Amino acid sequence: MSGRRKNIAETDQEEKKELGGSLAKKKLPTEECSGRNDCNGALSNAQFGFQKGKGINNAIFTFTEFILNSKDNKNQTVGLFLDLSKAFDTVDHMILIQKLQWFGIRGLAKSWFVSYLSARQQFVEIGSMKSYPTIMKSGVPQGSILGPILFLLYINDLPSRITQAKTILFADDTNIVFNALDKNNLQEKINETSRQLEQWLASNRLKLNVSKTVCMYFSQKQLHGSIEILLNNTGIKDVDCTKFLGIWIDSNLTWESHIQFLTDKLSRLCYAFRVLTNITPKELLRAKLNSLAKKTNNCKSYKDGNISDKIWRATAEKLSKTETAILRNGLTERSTAANVDSDPAVASTSANQQPENSEECPNEMSQSPKPLPPRKKKRRKNNQDK
Repeated sequence: MSGRRKNIAETDQEEKKELGGSLAKKKLPTEECSGRNDCNGALSNAQFGFQKGKGINNAIFTFTEFILNSKDNKNQTVGLFLDLSKAFDTVDHMILIQKLQWFGIRGLAKSWFVSYLSARQQFVEIGSMKSYPTIMKSGVPQGSILGPILFLLYINDLPSRITQAKTILFADDTNIVFNALDKNNLQEKINETSRQLEQWLASNRLKLNVSKTVCMYFSQKQLHGSIEILLNNTGIKDVDCTKFLGIWIDSNLTWESHIQFLTDKLSRLCYAFRVLTNITPKELLRAKLNSLAKKTNNCKSYKDGNISDKIWRATAEKLSKTETAILRNGLTERSTAANVDSDPAVASTSANQQPENSEECPNEMSQSPKPLPPRKKKRRKNNQDK
């Protein structure tokens, strides 16, 4: 079951023709944003998503640098990891048009955006059956070039509303970090920021998923239970590790949780590659391993950001062993899949793996499975042994 929408590119061209050829030739402000780093200075420096020259590495580096500097200054630090419910689908069109006008989009350009956002329809198609079309009253068109840019402009004023803490944004992934010299001052900053955040969410008609929003204490002093964070009259759960922009972060910034996550993932791939050696060409397996190596190599870029190179060394060593085990003999001396599946050690390895999209902290998962058993070498018979 899937929802279908109008072809966005065709819709854009039709609307441009209707509004006149002059608009089709004119470059819209949001089109200029797609080729710039920050929409000509319009976007907040706290936003790292959907921009040329910025990415996840920059956001994580900024986050860890702020925490490490706070620790060096002996400040007490708390991180708040927000989860917005369907942020892209709940963007209010009227509020978005008002914000576009504030950015200087007026007149004919504003009329174009009003036409672009309004009267969009969506329906569900199953085989030859179609549901009745429903007009989309909120949300930005996903899968389009303008969709992400419009969302960035919609959420752009959040960091300026948070005055007592540092805000780090990657599209809708929002992180707020508090620091203070003493516990009382820290609690005051948290209370004021909670009030500002609730007010901003209400005025922009965005909803916060409180059950998936967590906080983490990065201070050397024990703050568990002594600091209270309330959002929508609900206490926020404090955790020792959480996933932020694809990286598992723990309260001590040791990166052991992320190392454990990558090790478990590579162990799963080790079993999968062992089975695939029987049915997959050598070139395809090598291409997949090269792709995996590129993803693992991303950890190396964090070394310059005061992040321990344990991540790189641990994952690179595991990946190297996996590649060697598969490509050395696995592709030339193929064993049958039945022998692999019947191996009790290998079967237990696959059964003990946690799902890749699990939200449970890797340190709290079951004990890491043992590596795959080595292949048994067949002893050649010698005529002298007779």
